[in-house]
Amino acid sequence: MKKFSVFLASVILTASSAFADPSLVAIPRLHSWGAELDLGWSPVELIKGTETRFWLGVEGLYKNWNYFHDPQGNELTNAVTADAGVHELNGLWFLGMTQGLAPHSTALGWSQPWKDPNLVELFGYYKGIIFHPLSSGSYWTAASIPDKNGYLQNSFLGGVGLNLLTKTNLHNLKEGVALEGSGEWAPQNLQSVAVNFQRVTAIAEGFMPLYDSNPIQKLNTFSVLGGWALAYDHLWGSSIPAEELQLIGGRLLDGVGGWVEGAGGAIRGVDIGRFDGTEKAIFNAEVRFNLPGFEITQPFTIPYLDKNLDFVPGLIAYSDAGWWNGVAGLTGGSALTGGFGIFLAVLKYGEIAVYNDHWLAGGSPYEPHTFEWHAELGMHF
Repeated sequence: MKKFSVFLASVILTASSAFADPSLVAIPRLHSWGAELDLGWSPVELIKGTETRFWLGVEGLYKNWNYFHDPQGNELTNAVTADAGVHELNGLWFLGMTQGLAPHSTALGWSQPWKDPNLVELFGYYKGIIFHPLSSGSYWTAASIPDKNGYLQNSFLGGVGLNLLTKTNLHNLKEGVALEGSGEWAPQNLQSVAVNFQRVTAIAEGFMPLYDSNPIQKLNTFSVLGGWALAYDHLWGSSIPAEELQLIGGRLLDGVGGWVEGAGGAIRGVDIGRFDGTEKAIFNAEVRFNLPGFEITQPFTIPYLDKNLDFVPGLIAYSDAGWWNGVAGLTGGSALTGGFGIFLAVLKYGEIAVYNDHWLAGGSPYEPHTFEWHAELGMHF
């Protein structure tokens, strides 16, 4: 036991020393019912003024989603949500590289440091995912699709991004825009079951500080931030997994290992898994009202966390819109939702938010929902 304790202590000290090296970074990410750790290494600068970084990421999570289809795969317009639920464990890992093609022209953004050191960045990753269903409702149980009992998926993701976003400051404000275009390929001979698909994804997002009552004070008093996100995703292939039909690709919205829902989920107020087509587009717009911030000093030291943790609570008003096509047994359509929420941000590390949603229009042949509540670990975008 003593030898093991000495070994464990030496590993921790070695890791701490390694990540004191500025060429190495460790980035934790929180997802709903799961966590991710991304490790980056920058041993060289291939293009002057830009960053070259090699990445390794691992993630594990417990995930709930819905499957609204009959045994032939057609959409069930009168589905019971309780019979559509699927509960699963997922493991994800990736290896990749990011290469800046152009640096920022100035060291700082509008008033804050740039979020990403590269203005234009090329990226490429190998991704592996294990899908392991634990339990499900009657619709998934009756399904006759290759991915029904879980599988190992291997794919390749690549693309280019433009990033003019600044880092979030202590008032929970940031500014700028980011654009990304990507493609993903999951060839059949690299899957554990008959899965074969390709996708292209385009994403844009932007933020603008609208008001700050006391910009020179360290902690926030009252400030307002406007934000928007826009995404388009198109899938094709001989055998597209049910869960991939529901997701949006790329990495801008929630990282390489993120799980971003499509026209069900990304449109708040619409059931997760609804309108899981081969084509989907979503638009989110919200205003975040940041309330007085506060700071807590840790009574003990946790590696890689600041001694002083800064918090900002707040309120949100939002409106979401979405469009879909290629849903089996259903024509294309659109929906509009709106609502409000509350959040608590732990600056640099994550947020938790609770929303009150209302389905305002569209979604034929479904009736708009009344007000519903849902929670998210992290802001919606």
